[in-house]
Amino acid sequence: MPIKFRNLNIKYKLIGAFFKQKSKLECHNVLLTTNTYYKNLSKINKNIFRVRTLIFLRTTNFNSDSQFSLDNRMKIIVSSAFVQITFGLKIKTLNKFNNIFITPRSYSYKNNKALFDGDVNLYTKKINMSWPAIEKGFKIDSPNVFVPWNIGEKEFLELFKAAELKNVTSGYYTIPCESLNGLKSLIGFHFEPRKNGVLNELEFFRTNYDDPKKSFDDFQTHFEKAFGNPTGSSKGNEGFDNYQWSINGIKIMHYVFDRFGPEEHMRIKYESTKTYKNNGGISAEIKNSNNNNSGLN
Repeated sequence: MPIKFRNLNIKYKLIGAFFKQKSKLECHNVLLTTNTYYKNLSKINKNIFRVRTLIFLRTTNFNSDSQFSLDNRMKIIVSSAFVQITFGLKIKTLNKFNNIFITPRSYSYKNNKALFDGDVNLYTKKINMSWPAIEKGFKIDSPNVFVPWNIGEKEFLELFKAAELKNVTSGYYTIPCESLNGLKSLIGFHFEPRKNGVLNELEFFRTNYDDPKKSFDDFQTHFEKAFGNPTGSSKGNEGFDNYQWSINGIKIMHYVFDRFGPEEHMRIKYESTKTYKNNGGISAEIKNSNNNNSGLN
């Protein structure tokens, strides 16, 4: 090992000693499951990358929309992105920007119809960016699994080989889990076509609906914290409104449908090749959704 590189390794070991082992382990686990660049680094470079990520995390002010909840995992992912593009440069490069504002979806400015996923203000040294995770897949907190859209069944089963995954029918699996920072439910995974298909829809449900309003409010609260306010709503059934989010090819729907009694539906569907309107037509879409998906629950 060259002397310069050996000294660099010692330097980061010393800096890393100031961070708690729990923080370093959490950082390592998040990076290992979300950052391919980190995963392919050598053991020494992993340590350097991890320490730089924790430094950026501790020296940066993270803020978000009031309706969008940021957890530590999300901050680690954002921090690692900045570390990756500056890896190999002097550590002081990370101090150029230390204010980050994150939104749940693409955003625009007043008097400007263009949508942005991110921009940098060189004067204030502030970075604005949207959280893109839902466009790539869905993160389950317990068990700790990130499920990409369009994944095949074989690869999907590998992700859950140590979990309580149930194969209900061809192309449909369920699992009890926790997601969206504390939401406990079952998730159903739908593959299309049913045989040799790819994942394109998730449904969230419970086995106990003794208190329908409590269940509906719980789902709605967690989804609004994760994805912001709905992009559309309409009058629904049984005293519940219908809600919809349209996020760059991802359609999220929450509604109550009367089929042999009221049924709550909370679904995320991957339809990236289609364009959606933010408002209007929700009731018709819900009707079509139920006609197309009857018998899946």
